[in-house]
Amino acid sequence: MRLVYTNGEGRSERVEEVDAGGGLRVAALGYGPIRPYSPSLKLLDFPLVGGKVWRQTVPTIRPDLQLKDAIVIFGQVQGRTPVTVPAGNFDTVAVYRILQLDDGEFWRSRTTRRDQVRYAAEVKGVVREDRDAEYRETPSGPDMAVIRTENTTTELVAFTPGR
Repeated sequence: MRLVYTNGEGRSERVEEVDAGGGLRVAALGYGPIRPYSPSLKLLDFPLVGGKVWRQTVPTIRPDLQLKDAIVIFGQVQGRTPVTVPAGNFDTVAVYRILQLDDGEFWRSRTTRRDQVRYAAEVKGVVREDRDAEYRETPSGPDMAVIRTENTTTELVAFTPGR
């Protein structure tokens, strides 16, 4: 899947590999490097039926430290909702998702990312995604701070169906 992003800093392009079940096989999460995942990350767990809940723990090797770790995913299908984005109006399935990345250090917690996802079957993809990510400094105490690392909205601007 080829993704093109445009924001105030310019334009960037990224290629992600998705398996037949919709799992993410090769990609970058957060600001980390592009890397493979085995098993694939279930960012969405098809079929997306109202009330469905899934959890997944994917063992990883941290690229920076070469240590064993894991990425943890929780998802819940919240139901159907209409969404308007620059590419048009879509009947979507709303999904709430939490990811815990494998980037914890002795001085900070893992990054926790909370996503509000709108998936449209018409385009076989996400048409809107709101992300909010943060980590906490450790140890806890009066000087502990919550550090926000992401607060983004991504919307589908154009869609060209594949062959």
